[in-house]
Amino acid sequence: TKDLENLDISNCVLKQETLVKLGEFCPYLKMLNLENCPGLSADTLCAIISKCPSLDRLILNEIGSVNSDCLKVISETCSKLQHLSLKRCKNLNSRPMVDDGGLILVASKCTNLTYLDLKEMSRITDTSISVLANCCRKLRYLSLKNCGLPSTESISKVVSLCTELRVLNLKNCFKLTDSAFIPHFNCPNLIKLNLDFCSPVTTASLEYISKVATSLREINVQYIDLSGNLNSVFERLSLTKIHLFNDVNLFDNNTLKSIGTHCPNLQKIFLGANDRSEELCSNITDEGIEFLASKCNRIYRLNISQLNITDKTLERVLKNNPIKILSMRICPNITDLGLEYISKSAPLLETFSALETSSLSNNAIALLANNRNLREIRLTNCDDAAILAITSACSIEVAILVGCQITNASVKYLLSNPKVRELDFSYCKLLNRETITAIANTKPRNLKKLSLQGLVWVSSPIVTTIVDSCPSLTHLFLAECYLVANIQFT
Repeated sequence: TKDLENLDISNCVLKQETLVKLGEFCPYLKMLNLENCPGLSADTLCAIISKCPSLDRLILNEIGSVNSDCLKVISETCSKLQHLSLKRCKNLNSRPMVDDGGLILVASKCTNLTYLDLKEMSRITDTSISVLANCCRKLRYLSLKNCGLPSTESISKVVSLCTELRVLNLKNCFKLTDSAFIPHFNCPNLIKLNLDFCSPVTTASLEYISKVATSLREINVQYIDLSGNLNSVFERLSLTKIHLFNDVNLFDNNTLKSIGTHCPNLQKIFLGANDRSEELCSNITDEGIEFLASKCNRIYRLNISQLNITDKTLERVLKNNPIKILSMRICPNITDLGLEYISKSAPLLETFSALETSSLSNNAIALLANNRNLREIRLTNCDDAAILAITSACSIEVAILVGCQITNASVKYLLSNPKVRELDFSYCKLLNRETITAIANTKPRNLKKLSLQGLVWVSSPIVTTIVDSCPSLTHLFLAECYLVANIQFT
């Protein structure tokens, strides 16, 4: 084992004493993945890393004990480090332990970093990000998603000094303004940019960025001010992914015509209205969608939620594009005929969502059984017969069935697939305690997310049974389960 260079023990439950010896037995490790290893202490982490000076790739995602002491050891030991991932490293109180001090040490010593993921590191501020920009100019991938605190002050330095960036994720960095990019942006090789929820940022930034980063292919601009002219952006860039979810009146058919004309290689597009409301987007009609579909024939991911499009337009989209992921939340003009088209014209379909689209019958939903590649379903109106038909033909791994008229029979159908990883039975009023019996008997080893929101019969002992029966469970939603009080885990 002394010659071992790559080791992935993510999601493994190992004894601390075994892990401490890891560095001693594998001193030449170059890649180490400890993602989501439960019970791993900061001291053990430090002991492991201190014995691995050759590491150039280190993944510590979802380890709550990662703190600034760990980063200090990384900075002192791993001078060759190029890839560091620390996303969602939070303790039991959902608080990250890493602060500016630890990141400054890493940035100062590990100057060869090309990949850094700090997703949800909410204690990181401008102080450390500024040091990062100055010291780590070889960065190609940087994620500050949901960090919140970095502002224009530091991000302007990142986009000015880190000129090798290919991917930049700034989602929920809500302190940013246009001044972060204008006139500082100097990342000509940028391919992916996420500015979701950076609401002070406007179209002016996108126009400036598009002049510099002509290789940009994917943009996420959900809920930012896009009231300016986007046409010039589309004219400069041959985008393959556009995320435009926003206020209902900001886009119209002309926007789609501009996208269709200038982005023929488009693969993913997210349209529709603000999903926090139920208001329909009246400015986008069949005309705009049909033009887009006629010009773009590579779209595999499409979100048309809260649009007034009809069955015939949906058919044209499906016939012209290899749709794998389709979301049509609150689409009142899509009827059973639309689902018939989906069952016949979308053989590659893997994910289907029709939450709150109440115009669909159970018989039509059952037609999804013809889409044999289907792995994820998100439905509001369906019963046992539809679920039985789908699960008999498809290996369903994710089932979001909010408010459905399903019984415990559907729960058993879904749990019969050992690959099932997410189930949402919120407000399914026909379910009862037999649901928990089915979970306890099955012991679904891959189930990570379970929602029982609004099921008033759920009690504390039931929660304990669920947790004890689902070894991989990471998310449990129990809102409006009023009988849940003190919980004892065994």
